[in-house]
Amino acid sequence: MNQPTYSPQIMDDDEMMRLFKKFHIVTAGTRALELINDPVYDDMTFRDILVEMLRAQEAGYIQRTSQKRLKAARLVNPMATMANLTATPPKDISPQRLARLKATEWITGPEPKNLVIIGPTGSGKSFLVQAIAHNACMRLLTVRYWRLAELAGEIDQLNQDVSATNELVKEITKYHLVIFDDFFTTEISPHATRVLFEIMEARDLPSNRYCLTARCRRLGQNDAQQSHRRIPHQPDSAPINDRGTQQRRKSTPNPPTTKRPIVFHTSPRNSTCGDYP
Repeated sequence: MNQPTYSPQIMDDDEMMRLFKKFHIVTAGTRALELINDPVYDDMTFRDILVEMLRAQEAGYIQRTSQKRLKAARLVNPMATMANLTATPPKDISPQRLARLKATEWITGPEPKNLVIIGPTGSGKSFLVQAIAHNACMRLLTVRYWRLAELAGEIDQLNQDVSATNELVKEITKYHLVIFDDFFTTEISPHATRVLFEIMEARDLPSNRYCLTARCRRLGQNDAQQSHRRIPHQPDSAPINDRGTQQRRKSTPNPPTTKRPIVFHTSPRNSTCGDYP
């Protein structure tokens, strides 16, 4: 059987683009045609062109995927980004700490940790946590943001339907990072509370991390003990901030009186959580 023969003259740019679209490599193909049709690049080797195609395809993939991640995360403040946070960093949160938060090692590294942010109203908790979420999306991690009261309402609307509740739990636990904003700052039903803690105490999802924000003026001592103890963790003796000026906290702290957000990690599996971001 005779094999088909091809000639560069047979396939014009339109035909090549048709095939690029067919095989879902439009970004790489577009870059290839730009290089081929520009005399400036006549000295490029085939390997050089191939490298440029791959780089363009990768950049396009990262851009498209990160935008999908952002849309799925359902963040509410488009200005909450790590770039804006770095430009005007919160007081007493060092550049080193912000760098460690940005690195996302605490989410996907060998020793992942949950993140807890406590502070009064207006201290920047939601902005900080959404900037962290935005950064995770830019690194192609899957993220979901909920205000706790809204999620509790969704759980209650299921009217204790076991099958539907299990589906919601499955959806929540599939993300790399789940954010519960305003943790227990409003009353929620006992059923919703039970479901939420069952989600957070799941042990078979090592890649799933939680980030919580709590308003300290609404978080009483009993609530602080309940919420902190139910977050999977081990006692942590690390200092609260990088300067080491804070006292070493106990495993269940009193509600802080600071006017800034306090950021600390809890470790679900290790005896100590190690370094604080």
